[in-house]
Amino acid sequence: MLPKFSNILVPVDFSPVSKRVIAHAVSIAKRFDAAVHVVHAFELPPPLRPDLTVWSGDFRATLEKQGHDEGVRTLRTLLDDRDFAGVPITTEVKPGHPYDVILASAEARKSDLIVMGTHGRTGLSHLVMGSVAEKVVQHAPCPILTIRALSAE
Repeated sequence: MLPKFSNILVPVDFSPVSKRVIAHAVSIAKRFDAAVHVVHAFELPPPLRPDLTVWSGDFRATLEKQGHDEGVRTLRTLLDDRDFAGVPITTEVKPGHPYDVILASAEARKSDLIVMGTHGRTGLSHLVMGSVAEKVVQHAPCPILTIRALSAE
């Protein structure tokens, strides 16, 4: 028996592979009459030491708003594609570590498939940078389809 997907989660990091990942998810959604939820997570810098802070306003809140607004604008541009018409697509931009945001979103939305890109890092780069996709694959509550970035992207 083939699986039936109804809620597809698509985490994006705005790298060149993001548009292709969304296209794959939309293609699957059209076949299964599914909804797509695109999520972007952004990390805020760690809090500044109080003895070094000279800003009198809430700098962290300002950074969060700026990160959110920029994410919303970039998502709009990324989703501006006629090929995506006819598929219900919702979006979310949240602060936090991408791995945590993705897993929380998958749980909250009862996603039955995650379609995400991977940068295909190996060696020292992988060791230093880690892999969000790898962590999601290890802990996700549903199947994951990973789309590897092409060398030309």
